[in-house]
Amino acid sequence: MRQTLFVLTAMAMDVVKQLRRLALLQAAGKQVDFTPSIDLARKLRNELNDRFLIVRSEKENESKHCVADLVHMVRILERDNRTLHENVKTWQKEYEALEKQHAGDPEIAERIASQLRNIHSVMGDFRRTCSQLKETSNTRRDGPTQ
Repeated sequence: MRQTLFVLTAMAMDVVKQLRRLALLQAAGKQVDFTPSIDLARKLRNELNDRFLIVRSEKENESKHCVADLVHMVRILERDNRTLHENVKTWQKEYEALEKQHAGDPEIAERIASQLRNIHSVMGDFRRTCSQLKETSNTRRDGPTQ
């Protein structure tokens, strides 16, 4: 649930940042294309609609989930995990670029290094969780190993 909220919040923040940047460019007299921001806003709207559809179906049929609904939920979670992983990779690249920029300032460099350690920790947890899930799914499909 926290991952889902985080992903949706990150998407909303991206839309707002893009719109602000484009509005500033337009105010400066530049020709701007709002299509990518509109597409991202549509994607966010569709994600929210998917979530609310699932919430409504859960409240209506708490113990009567059909297989299609469960598969849909799993696909949404997989998409969330991919998006979260892509965001973490992006942050890692941005912090590495900042680290190179501020190599001369020890205080800022230490804070950046701390954030990079946190990012590496999150990515390590992500890899471990994925490998555990793959092992579990392989064991269930192939049967217990002896």
